[in-house]
Amino acid sequence: MQEILAYCLNHPNESLSIDPFSLGSEEGQVLTNIQNLVKDKKSIQLSKITTGTYYSPENLQDLADHHTHLTKADFKELTDNTNNNFKLKVLDDLFSSHFRRFSEEQDRNKKLSVLTELKERLMKTDTSDKKYDIITNPQLTDNWLVNYDKPIEYKAQTGFPSIDSEIGGLKGTEFVIIIADTGVGKTNLMLNMAHNMLKKGKKVLFFSLEMSTNELLDRFVPIVGDHNARDIRDRAVRKETLHGTVTTLKELPLSIVQSAGITSNDVAQEVINSDADVVMVDYLQRLNDGKGKDTEMERLRSIVRRLKNTALANEVPIITPVQVDKASSKSKAIRVENVAGAKDIANEADLALYLYEEESDAISAISGRNCETFLKIVKSRHSQKGKKITINFDHSNLRMTELKQ
Repeated sequence: MQEILAYCLNHPNESLSIDPFSLGSEEGQVLTNIQNLVKDKKSIQLSKITTGTYYSPENLQDLADHHTHLTKADFKELTDNTNNNFKLKVLDDLFSSHFRRFSEEQDRNKKLSVLTELKERLMKTDTSDKKYDIITNPQLTDNWLVNYDKPIEYKAQTGFPSIDSEIGGLKGTEFVIIIADTGVGKTNLMLNMAHNMLKKGKKVLFFSLEMSTNELLDRFVPIVGDHNARDIRDRAVRKETLHGTVTTLKELPLSIVQSAGITSNDVAQEVINSDADVVMVDYLQRLNDGKGKDTEMERLRSIVRRLKNTALANEVPIITPVQVDKASSKSKAIRVENVAGAKDIANEADLALYLYEEESDAISAISGRNCETFLKIVKSRHSQKGKKITINFDHSNLRMTELKQ
């Protein structure tokens, strides 16, 4: 009971998933007070949720401080057990009272009446192990109307103004793909998006399937500190000049999981255990889910659905680059269907951004190359597709910014 309360104190929004009656009287009242503050969009003040003498503000603070190690997976296991035990107690009390009345009753008709009453009570009692909530009208519409005039809360924005203006931001359940050909800059775009989000205080969980942590930081440090990427790679930059960048980098809420053997189940498990605002997987087709007897298309279909369900269940956007198929690469067509391996990747995506290059007559002052880089929305469930922006891709420091038209 106390561990559940402690987790709710540290993660107030999770309190809404628990029935206060399952915790007992005093603990249930504390939980109800937390839930009311969450529903009213108010901060958790210990003085407003305390009950009696046992759960004083001091005791509640001590409780929260001593259980910071609890993960979301721990919390789910605790609440599942508590809710199931509560249901069993309700049913046990129900059967016990009716069995006693049935045994004591001598009249046959009254015995049948006791059984009929028990049946009716059981029909009204929730005996299922629900994995979802069903909301019906009028509550369904009332909930929508209450929240109508409140600003939409986005988990994060990409940091590219034209894209963010078009989509608003990432709400938290999106599966986002970045489509690009080999060498165009898929990973660099993700690292730039991550940097934009981290600067806003968003927590980013980054899965690196192709590069070691050091190789990834070799790319990220130039973006953060405006250093020459080749000099960083060749260790030509002196440590003393990196002090400011390293200090800034240490303060960013970034976590990296690096392994060539990561599967979609590993991603799902780490998302559950983390409190990340955004998850990035570099890249989807490299996930190590085994083929078994399945084809590559079936393997990718399974991976995509696992990632999409993970985003939905944990309310966290998952962003991943995907490779363009060879035929589309040659044709230069810019379409969401260009994804290599399986159309299900494109079908499941809520947002698809296409990163590509076009040859130019002039040499770019930024990149030093005779081509321009573009980013285009080729699919969006929340806005119109077709938005195209020009990207300043500075190959010296690997920074990508939007070119102001």
